[in-house]
Amino acid sequence: LIRAGAFDSLHANRAQLIASVSLAMEAAEQASANALQAGLFDMGDAPSQGHELVDEPEWPEKKKLQEEKAALGFYLSGHLFDAYRDEVRRFVRQKIGELKEGRDKL
Repeated sequence: LIRAGAFDSLHANRAQLIASVSLAMEAAEQASANALQAGLFDMGDAPSQGHELVDEPEWPEKKKLQEEKAALGFYLSGHLFDAYRDEVRRFVRQKIGELKEGRDKL
């Protein structure tokens, strides 16, 4: 889900989220182990505390798209071609959707 971008609205750096999965699993196991233990002076639910993420640089756009493709089987947030779109537009003026059937005579 992280590779596909499902958590981008929570935190945009997918590399940090992937690197922090093991920390989240440890925290969940610890919380589960402590769930049934109550102290003499406990007043109910303890406030939720935030956890730090592993410091990882953000993936470049190409890596992000490759991870989406590996996870989903298709590109979701863009395409690898997008990086070369402006360069290709200098040589090819017409979009594929605008092509007409037939053959141009030279």
